[in-house]
Amino acid sequence: MGGAPRRAATVTVALDSWAILAWIDGDDPATDLVNGALESPDPVVISWINLAEVHYKLSRRSSPARASEMTAALEDVLVAELPTRAIVLGAADLKAAHPIAFADCFAVATAAKLGLELWTGDPEIIDRRSALPCAVRDLR
Repeated sequence: MGGAPRRAATVTVALDSWAILAWIDGDDPATDLVNGALESPDPVVISWINLAEVHYKLSRRSSPARASEMTAALEDVLVAELPTRAIVLGAADLKAAHPIAFADCFAVATAAKLGLELWTGDPEIIDRRSALPCAVRDLR
């Protein structure tokens, strides 16, 4: 990870925290798929809520300092999307309708609002993909 931030005009993929953690852990096929997305000319989006979830999980696994380093490195290769009012309310509506973790609802709502395909391996999302407002790709 490194280099200039990826800020092109066309964005096609959103990742959730599951996808990022699987990529960091080297879990295939997620690692190969995420690497492919990151090598494309199009930037890859993550909700800031999901990036914060990655940060706290990495902090618990190793240390806050290591989590901060990784978060900064991720900011160099991902477009971290701050939730807008529409995304926040969309996530709340998803949470009310589905037994999905609230952070996961932000991943779905962000992908839906931006018209992106959400890449994940999270069973809570995968099992409900036909009822969700965005396309979902299973990375498992």
